[in-house]
Amino acid sequence: MEVNGKNLTITRGDSESLTIRCLDKVTKDPIPFQTGDTIYFTVKTSTGTTIKSLQKVITSFSVGAAVVDILPADTQGLKGGTYVYDIQWNKQNGQVKSIVKTSKFIIDEDVTSE
Repeated sequence: MEVNGKNLTITRGDSESLTIRCLDKVTKDPIPFQTGDTIYFTVKTSTGTTIKSLQKVITSFSVGAAVVDILPADTQGLKGGTYVYDIQWNKQNGQVKSIVKTSKFIIDEDVTSE
């Protein structure tokens, strides 16, 4: 996976793993995700649709971080092109935070699909 700022590029049908951590804006100290929190990684064709092209929901964390595993089957059925994605943190206390605001999620077409 290629990361350019907040924009992500993946080759269709590849396996990828994305580790998500949150830092305090002022101190830059880590803010660990906790039991009861939910992280949503959502990809759509545009912000104007309710249809999700890909969504991963993470409810268990490793050392306070969320790991999004993208499997080959997650993107094999998608057309190459530019999509949008965001990452939302629903805290156990009811607060909702967009930790990555709407950004580009680019799927490069593959040649070998074995």
